[in-house]
Parts: sequence; structure tokens; C-alpha cells
Amino acid sequence: MKKIVQKMITLGLAGCLVMSPTYVMARETTNLELSKYAPIRVTVDSANYIEKEGELSDITIEERSAGCLTNIRDMDERTLVLSLKNTSYTFASLPKITLSDGFKNLGKVQISYGETNKKEDIQLIYITLPYSSNKGARGTLTVSDLKVTAATLKTGDLNLNLGLLSETRYESVKVAEVLSYGATLKVDRVKAVVTGDNRAVSFELQEGMPDSFIANRPLEFSLDKGYFRSELNDSNTLDIGAVLLNGKDITNQVKLEPEFEEGLIVGFTMQIPTIDRTIRNTLSFEGLQLCAQSSDSGNITLTVEGRGITNPISEIIAEIETATSIRVEGIKAKVGVRNQVGGKVIISENDRGMLAKGKIRLELEGEPYIYYNKTPKIKVIQGDAELKVIGWVDKETNILEIEVTRASRKASIIEISDFTYSVDRTAPDGKFALTISGSALSPENPTETTVFEDFMITSMPEVFPGIPVAPTNKTVTTVFKLGSTNYTVDGVNYEMDVAPFSQDGRTMIPIRYAAEAAGISSNDVKFSGGVIIVPASKKIEMTLGSRVVKADGEVSTMITEPISLNGRTYVPISEIAKLLNLQVQWNQEEQTATFILIN
Repeated sequence: MKKIVQKMITLGLAGCLVMSPTYVMARETTNLELSKYAPIRVTVDSANYIEKEGELSDITIEERSAGCLTNIRDMDERTLVLSLKNTSYTFASLPKITLSDGFKNLGKVQISYGETNKKEDIQLIYITLPYSSNKGARGTLTVSDLKVTAATLKTGDLNLNLGLLSETRYESVKVAEVLSYGATLKVDRVKAVVTGDNRAVSFELQEGMPDSFIANRPLEFSLDKGYFRSELNDSNTLDIGAVLLNGKDITNQVKLEPEFEEGLIVGFTMQIPTIDRTIRNTLSFEGLQLCAQSSDSGNITLTVEGRGITNPISEIIAEIETATSIRVEGIKAKVGVRNQVGGKVIISENDRGMLAKGKIRLELEGEPYIYYNKTPKIKVIQGDAELKVIGWVDKETNILEIEVTRASRKASIIEISDFTYSVDRTAPDGKFALTISGSALSPENPTETTVFEDFMITSMPEVFPGIPVAPTNKTVTTVFKLGSTNYTVDGVNYEMDVAPFSQDGRTMIPIRYAAEAAGISSNDVKFSGGVIIVPASKKIEMTLGSRVVKADGEVSTMITEPISLNGRTYVPISEIAKLLNLQVQWNQEEQTATFILIN
């Protein structure tokens, strides 16, 4: 059997069939030769869309030589075979056969399922034309109502194999396109989005089958990272080029409702417009401005879901390209010490021009306990970016600014080092953050921040300035005066950074000074999540706001609870003296408490 359109490729069909792929598109007519003496013309109507069940396109078979399909004694040479072999489909019923032209007055056509290994095979249909000696006109037959079904669904073209029972060669013609209900999401070329900047992206949502979309139902579009830019003059409107329905601009006919997260548009919702239910509709979104935050990395995925489609679908819409990397060397600061120096911030471009012209802003947490005495060293240590040092723009809130006055032609590195700072004696032990932002780092969102939570860690010096640790080989007397930062150890005057005070008739004293009076280094007093641990002769555990105290696990109740005030922890004098095995004497007239440690 020879095919005029293209050279045949020999394949097997049920052990005997050979196919060559001829795709007959919308009413395209193709000339075939089913055998040496059977030239025909095949026309397939527009390919239908089907799912697991459906009806194939009508097939018209026309003799190109009168009598070539009927003026033959051998019945096998008059039997047309329709086959679904090599597909997941079977015939659901026998089709309708309509005869015309030279076949109009032909006798009865026999139609049945075929056989494989002498058993009925519902992937095969035999159409046997009656014998006729009439060669007057070329005959035509049309196969319609050709219904099929499948147990499993595989999308793509469905081809029907066509041949004669007497032959081993068959032709394939496209008779349907297998689709599934729902939708497909297609992205117009995945693009790179630089952190802190924006990039225009486009994508389309197409019905899997006609009538998959449900008009006036919501569709939800969401990003797993990054965000969509809003219009410059309207923060509640997406910056988008156009929305199209089957190629027609409907931007002014639909409303995209933005979804916000922390002030950024991370998705939007729209109602499906009125659609043509007879075709596969396509919604296109062109020129959406997509942005990536400095903290983002990897890919940005777009997900579409909602009552308007069957199942959620996702596709990668962009790749994130990191503009800069920031590395810090933190500060270990001592409470009550002035003019300390330390810390470093290194901002590195990952490619040239990644830092835009604009400002870099450093905000150092710690006010009012920590203040910075002078501008740190700021320089470009690699590349050719140009800077202007603005300095401390707000000393009360510790804000430092640098301006990038020219973008780099070579990838650059900026180093900020040698922060000079003083820590007040009232500063609490703890961690203080560094926050970095600015239009040079994120032109699209200058307020976007990168936070380093533990840039500065404060602690008391190893020994409190001016606080002697009680010696362990003699009796030591320590006197504290209510409302005074001055106190004495064996008659020698010393200064505290805070004073004892009275609360509800109880004298409260900073626990560190009470511990020193008991011969315990203040560095050995531990604070964690509101729990205070004092390593005296017994392990003492107290909790801020609780009157319960444990001494080597033995629980008792104090007359009042420890409190935190101005970064210091206070305990009642009488309770702490008893727990530390100190003798305590109270002088009401002088408002003094005397601790006596007997070693």
C-alpha cells in the first residue's frame, strides 16, 4: 500500500498491522492507496475534543477509481478496518454508515466488531461493502456516530488506523484530541528577577476542555515568594499590561482584586468573564511587573486555584537572581564602658550594577542605652562603585546612612567597620539588632529590611567597676542605703549604677550587689527567660513575677516577688539575705540595711 502524502513507516498492529502517521487536520483531504487496486480519498471533519468518553470526528471515504472497493470478489478486499490499536481507547458502539454517490444504491453493508485470536476485539470495527459489478460512478461512504471510551486518560492526539482486512498495512488519521477538564498554565519564558528590582512576566491560562471554566466564578492567583508591583499612583491596583480573552483585550472589563501580605501584593483574584462554551478559552495576562525581595532565593512559583477550575495548578514563573549578599561581624559590648570599638558590615554585589543609585540605611537597636560616638570607617574595598558618606542622621535612634552616587561597572564590595560606641551602665544584658534597608539595595521597595538579630550582645564586665567581691576568710559588713547609689564594704565607699528602693513596705535591692556581698561573683548569677539562678552554698532559683523560690530543689514562698526595673533585677533584702546565709540588720532612722557575711 502506497501513500501519496508521505513515505510509510512500517509498524505492527495486533501482530499484522503496519501504520504510518498521517494527521488529517480540519477537513483536510488526503489521497491514500489501501492496496495496489484501491486508491481512495479520506476526509476527516474538524478533530473533536474528547476526554475518557467521546465521539470521534466523522470520516468520509471516497473511491478515486469507480468500483475499487466493491468490484472485487474477495470479501477481505471489500472489508474496511477501523482500529484503535496502540491507544487506550475502545469502541463504545458500532457507528452509523451513510452511502452516497456511486454507493447510493448499493446493497446492505455488514458492520461488526473485529477479531483478534478468534475473539471479539472492541478495538476493531469491520465494514464490509457488498460486491457490485457496476463501475459507473465513484462511491462514497461516511462513518459517523463513532463513540469511544477509555479506562485511563492520556492527553494528546487520538489517531484511528484505517486499512483493508486483506492487507497488513494501515494508515493513521487524527480523529480527536484527548483533553482533560480543568486548565493548563503556560508561562511565556521563565525570566530572571533580580532581588530588589522588577521584571515584566506574562502567562496564560487555557481550558483543558471546552466549558472547563465556569463563568462568574473566582480564580485565585498566588505567589509562593516575591510580589507583584502596584501602579505608581494607586497602591491597590496591579501594574499590568493587558488581560486578554482569546486574544481580545478585556483589561477594562475585568477587575483584578489584589491580595496583600505585609503591605505587598502576593496575588490577586478575578471573576471568570463570560466565555464561549464551544471552544477552549484562553485567558492571557501580559506585562505583570514581578518583584523579588532581598531575602528571596530560588524560583518563584505561581499557583492558580478556585471554583472556576477543577484543580489547583502551579508553574515556575521566574528565577530569582540575588543582587547582593550581606555579611556581618557582630559586637560583644561591655555594659558601663565608653568608647568601645568593633563590628563590621560587608555588602557585596553579585554582579556589576546590582547596587542602584540611592541610599543604604543602617539602624542599630539599643537606644537609650547605647549610643555611637562617631561615624565608622566606610569604604569600597573592591570594584568601582562611588559612595557619599552621610553619617549618623539620627543619633537618638542610631541611624547611619550611605549614598551610592554611581552604580558600579565592576562588581563592588562595601565595607563598614570600626563602630565606636558607648554602653550606659543601665543597659540590660541581651541582644540588639542591626537592620539594613534602602533604595540602593531595593529600588522597588526601599523600606524592605534585612535584620541581623544579634549584631550586638551586651554583658556586664567580668567584675563590676568599683564592686569588690567579699573575701572568704573574714567577716565582711556591707551597708546599703535606701534611695542611694552609694554603699560601703567594711567602711569603704563604693558606687552602684542603681539604688535600692522601697515597694509596698519592702526594701528591694539589685540582686547582683547582694550576691557580691555574699562573696559570689556577679558573673556567676545567671538570667534566662525570667529565671534567676544564684550559685550560693545552695543553688537558688527564682522567677520574675513569682514568689516561689527553690533552694536545692526545696520550694518555699517569699513575701514578695523579684521584679525587673530599668534593666536590673531587684529582690527583697530580707529574703535574699536569708537565702544567702547573710545576717541582715535594718536601721529605720538611717534607712540602711547592713549585710554581715561571717566566713
